[in-house]
Amino acid sequence: MDENKIKELKKDILLGFHTQFAENQRTREQSFLKILGFLGAIILGYALVYHNSKEYSHNELSLVAILSMALLFFGSLVILTIAYNFRRDQIINAKIRDYVGLLGEKNIFPESYDPRKSKSLRRWYSWIPDFLLVFYYLFPVAHFVLLLSYLLKLKFDCNNIHWLSTFTVFVGIVSYLAMIFYYCKYFNKIKKAIKDNM
Repeated sequence: MDENKIKELKKDILLGFHTQFAENQRTREQSFLKILGFLGAIILGYALVYHNSKEYSHNELSLVAILSMALLFFGSLVILTIAYNFRRDQIINAKIRDYVGLLGEKNIFPESYDPRKSKSLRRWYSWIPDFLLVFYYLFPVAHFVLLLSYLLKLKFDCNNIHWLSTFTVFVGIVSYLAMIFYYCKYFNKIKKAIKDNM
């Protein structure tokens, strides 16, 4: 490639990075509010029905619990998808910087900007970016508390178990395990992306 073209490409990439990082910060702030709204609506809605459950039947409480747990599962899936896309883009950006010679000790971007060399992306408990990790952990905790509160409210009597109550507990356990499965799945995808881009 011609040296002038490489210099031009470097300038374009730098300008693109600056624009991208500014937009990412705004998008991140907006996504925080969406995630908080998502979680808050579920908790408040379930708490309202739970508090007034004497006015509602156990079937209605079960349906609200199923819907709440499904929404918590999909909320955690949204965060995992955002986290995976963020890390994947970091890897691609590092590869571009490396290609045009902007990455390295005496260059604009130091080696610490290369996620392919980061130990945190290789650890199952720290691959999600810090700004999303706290929110991700809120979903399984809220899910567990919701399922526990549902069980306490029903005060399970082994002689009088309704099929919808049993199904609700089944949905709760399966969706909780699915959160763990997708967490591991995305972690393995990140490990493979690092390996493929080394």
